[in-house]
Amino acid sequence: KVVLTNKVGNGPMRAPMSVTSWVMDGTLDAVARELGLDPMEVRRINMLRPDELPYTMATGEVLADVTPVATMDAVLSALDYPALRRRQRQARSQGRWLGIGLCNVVESTTYGSKFYKSAGIAGSGHEAAWIRIEPSGWVNAAVGLGATGQGYETSLANAVAEGLGIAPSKVRLHLGHTDIAPYGMGSRGARGGTAGGGTLYLCAQQARDAVLKIAAFTLGLAQASMLRMVEGRVQQREGQGWTDTRLALEDIARIAYLDPTALPPGMNPGLEFHLTWEPPPMTYSNACHACVVEVDGATGAVTIERYLAAEDCGTVLSPVVVEGQQHGAIAMGLSGSLFEHVEYDQATGQNLSGTLADYLVATSCEIPHIELIAMHTPNSATAAGIKGMAEGGVMGSIGALTNAVNDALAHLGVTVNRQPLTPVYLRHLIRQAEAQTTGVSQ
Repeated sequence: KVVLTNKVGNGPMRAPMSVTSWVMDGTLDAVARELGLDPMEVRRINMLRPDELPYTMATGEVLADVTPVATMDAVLSALDYPALRRRQRQARSQGRWLGIGLCNVVESTTYGSKFYKSAGIAGSGHEAAWIRIEPSGWVNAAVGLGATGQGYETSLANAVAEGLGIAPSKVRLHLGHTDIAPYGMGSRGARGGTAGGGTLYLCAQQARDAVLKIAAFTLGLAQASMLRMVEGRVQQREGQGWTDTRLALEDIARIAYLDPTALPPGMNPGLEFHLTWEPPPMTYSNACHACVVEVDGATGAVTIERYLAAEDCGTVLSPVVVEGQQHGAIAMGLSGSLFEHVEYDQATGQNLSGTLADYLVATSCEIPHIELIAMHTPNSATAAGIKGMAEGGVMGSIGALTNAVNDALAHLGVTVNRQPLTPVYLRHLIRQAEAQTTGVSQ
């Protein structure tokens, strides 16, 4: 049979697991309300402590190098949680409904080949990198990822620069060029930092070792362990410090390409490197998101008063890119939770939200100032300690906002269990609760 429908299909996109975070933390809030406990204490009772790591989950995946207690403590301290609860009680006595919501997130990233094998999914999670140091000292690099706004151009160039010991401005990164890029597994599952950045970092270290080997031979040193490269210049250890050898990357590159007789015995001309790396089956970032809201009892409108997030995503390749990913992901989650809804006419199937006049998306006027707390616990199984991130902001914001609204309406016995949190929907719940209290039908 063939069925014609106006309704489009749906599928996962950024953070398809986000609803899980809302349900899990929302359940903890519901338990706290039922037992008359503080929701933060209920979280502490059920939260992994540092001495319980590594922890094997029911699915067989292992949590390690995560810091849920530390991120939640950082957020609660920044909020001054006890004072905020006192202010909430005072506001409620004045007829204002403030709510405080938290959502703790563990974001799975990377997805190495062992993950796909165990999940019965055909494919691989390895990544490949190519680096060539030119005679000019400039560095060309490529990896099997395609950029679609993640900020790879900055982050991956930083990975090369960090591994080689040069300035990021000296790196030319080639993305999406199938004639140049090595065969890799593409962009998905927040794997750009761990798989892409990690592979480039290791390849750059391989290049650095070759450069320092040539430098040691040129300087008449028996081994390269006394040398390092900083900002493209070779330095030599002397006592407790380092001194400049007057050799720069371009000097070594010219020897490698133009004077091969001056290379160490057995070393081939040129400085071109290829590396393939298999990352761990899974890596995890973790975060705690907090949202403070006020719900207007007359209209059902939600105003976000404050938003904080503490995230531990390991070693950061580019703080600016990480902050951008956090801002964008949080904004996306808040927009979906407050406004976004596809609606059809039930009789005709006509899409009633086909334009941005009807399908509402949050603008800069609705997105609050976002306070970010950065934490950096390296992953012990990846290159440079990178964990990966990008989707956790969606996961955390959906849960934190909804939990805050439920907290604001808790005195009415109202529980929000669907999104978006439109004024019409919330006002309907408020009226139902008030009707049950007064015995007046609505």
